[in-house]
Amino acid sequence: MKKIALYVLLTLLLSFWWVIPRFSQANGNHPLLLSFGKPGSKQGEMALPYGIAVGTDGLLYVTDLVNNRIDIFNQEGKFLRSFGRQGTKPGEFLGPEGIACSTSGNVYVAEPEMNRIQIFSSHGKFLNVWNKMGSKPGEFYHPSQIAISKNGMIYLADTGNNRIEEFTPTGKFIRAFGKYGMNNGEFEHPTFLAFSPSGDLLVVDMENDRIQIFSPNGTFISSFGQIGFQSGDFNNPAGITVNLNHKIYVVDSGNNRIEEFNLDGTFLSEWGKKGKEKGEFNNPTGIAVNSNGDVFVVNSGSDQIEKFK
Repeated sequence: MKKIALYVLLTLLLSFWWVIPRFSQANGNHPLLLSFGKPGSKQGEMALPYGIAVGTDGLLYVTDLVNNRIDIFNQEGKFLRSFGRQGTKPGEFLGPEGIACSTSGNVYVAEPEMNRIQIFSSHGKFLNVWNKMGSKPGEFYHPSQIAISKNGMIYLADTGNNRIEEFTPTGKFIRAFGKYGMNNGEFEHPTFLAFSPSGDLLVVDMENDRIQIFSPNGTFISSFGQIGFQSGDFNNPAGITVNLNHKIYVVDSGNNRIEEFNLDGTFLSEWGKKGKEKGEFNNPTGIAVNSNGDVFVVNSGSDQIEKFK
């Protein structure tokens, strides 16, 4: 009877092997170089880090969501400084998420719960705030992420209004595109943004489990991705970035892995799995690449930054 039961069990497992999530158990062409950070509220510690950006100074700027501050590290993981504290006044934070650095060195930070964008110098000096809550053109509701184009225009994921808005560096509204839906050019909870080297805008359409690509003026170009567990699928995609070789890296947060694609959406590779060991992921969120092609992943649930080749 035991042999029969074992045979039946093996037959069932083989019959349904295709629905079992399969993930890369090794990092393949992207070995782990460095892991830094630990839980806490002291300087150099983090509590639910979320977004990450590489500044023109080569430093890493990380939104430390629960500690309500921006933490700054060098690319070898050495903590340098932080700025911000909990509060609602200019220069203070209440749940900072998105972050982007301009070529002039300014740091743009999105606070969804405060419905505002704050602008700082690279040393943390408060410069300006945009707080235009609403649904009219130029207003926003729960803005979550920011990207800056090659010509310095600011693109904002107006998540609550399911659209993308474009502003000048001083906050003048230029255009908006997108609306709620599942068709091309429509969104359900747009979040992370990135520009390709050629200037196209990539938008993470989180609840639709896809990536959409637009021209800088908002014209829809293409999309790729679907919900699932197989290679090339997504389960609540989060961070996105594009390297100088036009390779797209997407944080597949729900599947605890990083996926790599060509600009046409062709799947290339993946790495990572759920876990707490170095090189494994626990609800990863933000991602960024440096000029050398190194990949930095915010391993939010583990309060760490992972650096891969």
